[in-house]
Amino acid sequence: MWVQIKGKAYGKRKIKMTKGILYFAQNPAFQHLTKIGKTTKSDIKSRGLSGSNVPEDFKYLALLDCEDVDWAEKKVHEQFGKFRHETETGRSTEFYWSGCIESAVKYAKDLKGVSDQTKETVKKIQKKEKEVEREAGVLDTDSKEERDEKIRVINAMDRLNIPIGAELVFVKDATKKCKVVKPLSNNGSKRIEYKGEIYSLSQLAQQFLKEAGYNWPSARGIMWFSYNGELLLDKLNRLESECGGCDYKA
Repeated sequence: MWVQIKGKAYGKRKIKMTKGILYFAQNPAFQHLTKIGKTTKSDIKSRGLSGSNVPEDFKYLALLDCEDVDWAEKKVHEQFGKFRHETETGRSTEFYWSGCIESAVKYAKDLKGVSDQTKETVKKIQKKEKEVEREAGVLDTDSKEERDEKIRVINAMDRLNIPIGAELVFVKDATKKCKVVKPLSNNGSKRIEYKGEIYSLSQLAQQFLKEAGYNWPSARGIMWFSYNGELLLDKLNRLESECGGCDYKA
């Protein structure tokens, strides 16, 4: 969105307003601090706060839709600047003392063009997390390290670059083949076709395994299908190895 403003020195000029989400996120490992940040991504999880570089996953305390997220973030940062955390070397961060967050959220909600979408967005996040965990084959008994590794692998699936129309083969029965109808991705969506039905990779792997007599609670699709004679997981590992310093992690 663009708006015009009038100034004595410059006449009319255009200011770009960027829609986005202003978020307030806290990590259980350091609850005394809360991050106040922004993202223009429609999927807040794509912001990538949680991962192997933090001890626990972030929890979102508030998620606010903003007509101009840059302006809204700036206003909140300025209003609560005295609560901002600085490192021992004096570097400013986007973390704030958690004692001010309730007031900061209230202040942000009262800003022009801001609406509270916390409940709706959190529900979407939780639903998406369940879909991704199911596709990744995460079990209730998995440790955090095991869960993170499974999620890391599934998050890299779009980098396999398997073309639309490609044939994938079930490794335990080469007569069972399916076709890629949408780019393989990390969101657990249905991407492959088998006998006229559309499945996610892990859904179909679990179905094939049950037909083979394995009554497992979940299955990691990337471990049970091959492309051009190469197991998908092996292909991913090979690409990561060949890439060297490239970041194939989520």
